[in-house]
Amino acid sequence: MSGTGRPGEWVIAMDDYLPTDDVGDFYYGFAEAYDLGSTSNPAPRRGRVVDYTDRGVMFLLDWAEREVGHDSKRVYAMGGSMGGSFATFLAWHHPDRIAAAMAFVPKVCFGFTPDSYPNLRISFDRLWGTLNTNLPTTNGFGIFDWMDGRFMARELYRRGASPVMGFVGRNDVVVGWPEKIAFFEAMNQNRMGGTWYWDARSHYDGSNTADWWPVQRDWQQLYRYSLDQSYPALSNCTANQDPGDGTTATGDATGSVNGAIIWDDDILDQPARYEITLRTRSLQALSGTIEAPALAHVDLTPRRLQQFLVTTRVGYHFDAYDQETHALVASGDLQADSLAILTVPQVPVTPAGTRVIIQPLTIAGVGPTAPGSSDRSSHSRRSRAQPHRGSIRVALHRPRAGGSARQGAAHGVERVVVVR
Repeated sequence: MSGTGRPGEWVIAMDDYLPTDDVGDFYYGFAEAYDLGSTSNPAPRRGRVVDYTDRGVMFLLDWAEREVGHDSKRVYAMGGSMGGSFATFLAWHHPDRIAAAMAFVPKVCFGFTPDSYPNLRISFDRLWGTLNTNLPTTNGFGIFDWMDGRFMARELYRRGASPVMGFVGRNDVVVGWPEKIAFFEAMNQNRMGGTWYWDARSHYDGSNTADWWPVQRDWQQLYRYSLDQSYPALSNCTANQDPGDGTTATGDATGSVNGAIIWDDDILDQPARYEITLRTRSLQALSGTIEAPALAHVDLTPRRLQQFLVTTRVGYHFDAYDQETHALVASGDLQADSLAILTVPQVPVTPAGTRVIIQPLTIAGVGPTAPGSSDRSSHSRRSRAQPHRGSIRVALHRPRAGGSARQGAAHGVERVVVVR
């Protein structure tokens, strides 16, 4: 892997090597008792799993920020196999540093059983202890929670995560296909967004022979994401194909989660108004074109908000307009949930596009807040104060910063962070 090929970008290839039979620590770290000079480490029963390698990755990113002079709002993670897990978990564990990630055949649920490839579990046992022990990491979470996409989807529901574009295989018996079914469901339920594609590839098939190769090779699509721009987290899309139950005998051979929906870059993200245009799109696979749906419905959750304020104290209203006819195709009142996450349900989307406009029912409702009263609001730490006549108080409850991590599934693969 050599980056996306975009002129002017810098590429840092991260190292994850251990001089033991385990070869790598899946870009996270290992137990305090792990002996780097031993070829027969036992499974640790106590102590912590320390994020040694993750700290090294953060050190390199800090170095790059000082020395390279790139746009720190546009840092992306990419990788395959173990590197794919690295890219995925880097986006989830460090959403304040990574704008988006692209992952190829990653393992995403290290706590999932039964194992598709038992030799990986043997390595996990030596590095991190057993599933039953679930030793704490340096941030307090159990290692097999912190390195499990299902848990991360629930944990990151409130603050959101950086989006991941993932490509996985139904015949991948190394990192496993069954884990992906549970993972897709967790991501959907917790409105994490991102886009995931599956086809009939195995773990070691050449990427250029996989059905999604035409989509997968467009690495520069990462650049549409930036830490200072909102993006839509999509869920419950009616245009998704059926992944089945985790066996190759069920579901569609080629499909995607959220792949049929795209959005325009002209997102309006103001304190009291949010607008975005969604469109259905066709997807080109090696086996043929999957045509853009004439009509699809999808839940829209604005994420990585910069200025638009979402609070539990007021209601909201949305209108959706067809971009071709300018007709109003959907509207309704909304209420943020108890964690101040706002979702527009089942927006109708066509190839011509649907413009969704969200506004609070009252501006005054976001304040004032009575002393000692409780309120929750969802807002980016990068938001700027806006002029306002009169007085207003807005309570912003920010989650504490998360930890770090990486992970993987097979050795001898590339992993790249792209910065520009």
